[in-house]
Amino acid sequence: MPIVTIKDVTVRYGKNVVIDKLSLQVERGENLAIVGPSSCGKTTLMRALCGFIKVNEGEITLQGTVVSSAAKRVLVPPEKRNIGVVFQDYAVWPHLTVIENIMYPLKKRRVPKEEMRSRAYNALAQVKMKEFAERLPSQLSGGQQQRVALARALVSSSDLIVLDEPITNLDAKLREEMAYEIRNLQRTMGVTVIYITHDQETAMTISDRMVIMDRKGYIRQIGTPEEIWNHPQDQDVYKFIGVSNFLPVHRNGDTLALVTTGIPQTLPLGTLSVDLTTTDRMLLASRPMDIRLVPVVNEDALGLIGEVERVTYLGNQFDYIVNVSGHQMRVQQDSLDAFREGVPVEGSRCGLVFRNPTLYPAV
Repeated sequence: MPIVTIKDVTVRYGKNVVIDKLSLQVERGENLAIVGPSSCGKTTLMRALCGFIKVNEGEITLQGTVVSSAAKRVLVPPEKRNIGVVFQDYAVWPHLTVIENIMYPLKKRRVPKEEMRSRAYNALAQVKMKEFAERLPSQLSGGQQQRVALARALVSSSDLIVLDEPITNLDAKLREEMAYEIRNLQRTMGVTVIYITHDQETAMTISDRMVIMDRKGYIRQIGTPEEIWNHPQDQDVYKFIGVSNFLPVHRNGDTLALVTTGIPQTLPLGTLSVDLTTTDRMLLASRPMDIRLVPVVNEDALGLIGEVERVTYLGNQFDYIVNVSGHQMRVQQDSLDAFREGVPVEGSRCGLVFRNPTLYPAV
């Protein structure tokens, strides 16, 4: 049985519909990332799940018990839902020590003092913060405060933890470390984690499954990180889940003709492994790392020709902006390959070879 079932939930603020008839199941013991752009309803969904706001329609079930239902007039308060929550700003009490912060939710539940301290120290040990038990939050770094918030969530619930953008404010190295710690804790303890974020990279690192939401609050796709990366359901998911290029094209015999006001160009269908499900105008989608730049020797054999407008060295890779008949394409190349094959100079012409492109209907 799923640990969380959200069925046809709608949340409105006045006349503004933030979530409209959203349904979702979260399996016990999984790490689920809910990913979407800002203001898409991710945090509203989290607040409804945790009991901080009412739902206008639909119902939410936790471990087989209805905790929110507009029709049944049920609204179980947050403290009785057995959910550990970590907020973006950590929300640690500045006047309490680390151990007092962690014991706070247990104190509210009137857990016996000795049991409360034992559980709090166990949680601190799990996040490798035991030696900081008597410090105040002001004496901790941002990453350490995040660990305190995570430990407090662990004592609040051993079943379900909801994390709302908890590592957004950390530097890149610490984000990577904390993403690993969250993943490791989830695997070690078997706790169910719902991770709310707009950061696709972190979501793919942490999650077993991803839920992709759009700006209107609708779910566009649910799947493993591999499924969503390799088989995006539509161009919006493709665009959101990573840096992408889209070229407008249309079928022209055995070629795809580039839609442009610049120099006409065509791409032989024989060079592409794509399904042509329509003869209408389409978008040829590709990732920057799935395009190779090659010297221009035989223009007819190559297909698309572009001019290198910008070359940027990023250490482990080169980043290029290539103008293809008025369309700017972003191309990325591993530095070792670039140095071996030769780095194209700005202003030079080059051919573009596509690996595993995807076609979507143009809208």
